[in-house]
Amino acid sequence: QVQQEPSAETSEGTGINITCSHPSIQAYSIQWYRQLPGRGPAFLVSAVKGSKEVPDPEGRLSVSADSRSSALWLARPRLGDAAVYYCAVRGSSYTKLTFGTGTRLSVQPHITPSPSVYRLTSEDNKNLEMCLITDYSPEKLDLSSVDSKTETVVEVATSENKHEASYLSTYWAKKDEMQCGAKHEGFGILKGDDPEAGASTVCITGMSLLFKTDENLN
Repeated sequence: QVQQEPSAETSEGTGINITCSHPSIQAYSIQWYRQLPGRGPAFLVSAVKGSKEVPDPEGRLSVSADSRSSALWLARPRLGDAAVYYCAVRGSSYTKLTFGTGTRLSVQPHITPSPSVYRLTSEDNKNLEMCLITDYSPEKLDLSSVDSKTETVVEVATSENKHEASYLSTYWAKKDEMQCGAKHEGFGILKGDDPEAGASTVCITGMSLLFKTDENLN
């Protein structure tokens, strides 16, 4: 059997080893594949012994001296490298590949928190409002009073061709019931202004495919 840890986690830019062992199989060759969300497995690298560089994602595959284990080192993982990584082993040139169950890698963004809260209206339903919370640290944000919310991580390209990530949370409520706010360690209590005060914007639920992000747009 080909054994892999079911999951692994790192932060953006922090290197990590994804390991694979097969004590009962002395490998003739070892291959690694990556399956991104919504796609099929894609070949990354193979080696018979020693180590071999991996160009994308940047890293290295190292095979143990007895050819019964290997480690895939990702040097500087990005958010887009979050995927399931599969180790596959061939015992001889005549045998089929034996796959492991895969290791699901999670990559957490590295951010400097600067939280903001926005209370937004919707053109689709004047009686509904959305509360949008941005640029926070998940472990320092208190949203325990909210029953149902959507959380995601967004990565955008800046004008310097770099990538920045941000945590976003949203939740909906009826206009007369909306309590748009949060408590963030180090920043205190944050509140979104009433859209009728003119301090907010309209939440557009339909977006053109030709729309491009702007650094001044949240």
